[in-house]
Parts: sequence; structure tokens; C-alpha cells
Amino acid sequence: MELPKRHKTDCICRWKKSGVNYTDFELLYEVYIKTMKCQHCNKEFPNNYDRCLDHDHETGKFRKIVCRGCNTRDRYINHPNGYKRSLGDKRYREKNKEKINTKRNENKEIINSKAKEKISCECGSKVSKSHIAEHKRSMKHLDWFMNYVD
Repeated sequence: MELPKRHKTDCICRWKKSGVNYTDFELLYEVYIKTMKCQHCNKEFPNNYDRCLDHDHETGKFRKIVCRGCNTRDRYINHPNGYKRSLGDKRYREKNKEKINTKRNENKEIINSKAKEKISCECGSKVSKSHIAEHKRSMKHLDWFMNYVD
């Protein structure tokens, strides 16, 4: 893949503006371009925009070349031994169990109240929303439909 003409100077300029401290930016750029996998999760970079130069924002010290996911979600810092989504989800559920259950119960109540709402069918019957499909297969509705079609 061919890079734009000013790619090198633009990258180095962007790194300096974002506060990266490094002695040899030319060498850092060469390593950056040759790195094809995330140095944390080992995922292959699908394109140049997925490759990120990770650095400490307080000291400016360069750390690793990582994928966008590891960089934006701080996986490199928060999960130094690797990140497993299932473990993160499990920890979230355990931490927020009460909140999740409350929300789940609220949603069930809303769904149940909407399902019990009565609506008028074309045939003149009043039917709950949860039973409309069953009603449309009933003899009363089918008789009305057959007369309506004729």
C-alpha cells in the first residue's frame, strides 16, 4: 500500500503536537510503518487508520503501537495481561446487578402494559395487542374477511 507524499512529516508533526516525547522520530516512524499487528492484542491492522501510537499523556513517553480499540478503550493500560470481552461484561453485570434488574423489570412492565392495550380490529372486535395475530386466524375474523373481500 502506497502512502501519501507527506505522510511521514504529517505523522511526526501530529505526534509532536499531541505531546509525544521521543529522541528519534525518524526511527519511530519506520517502526510505526513496519508494525502490522497491535503490540497489545496482536490483532492485525485492517488499514493505516487503525494503527495508533500510544503514549502517556502526562509524561509524553511512547509506549506501544496499538490498534484503535486498545488505544481508545485504554485496554493496554487497564488490561495489561490481555482483554477478554466476556470477562468485562461479567464484571459489569456483577457490579450493576441491581441497576440491570430494575431496568429489566421496568421494561417488562412497559411491554406487558402495551400488550394488554385493546385495539380495534377491522372486523369490529376489540383485541389486546398481544392477541391480534391469534385473532386474525379466528373464525370471526376470517368470516368478516371473506365477506369483506366479496
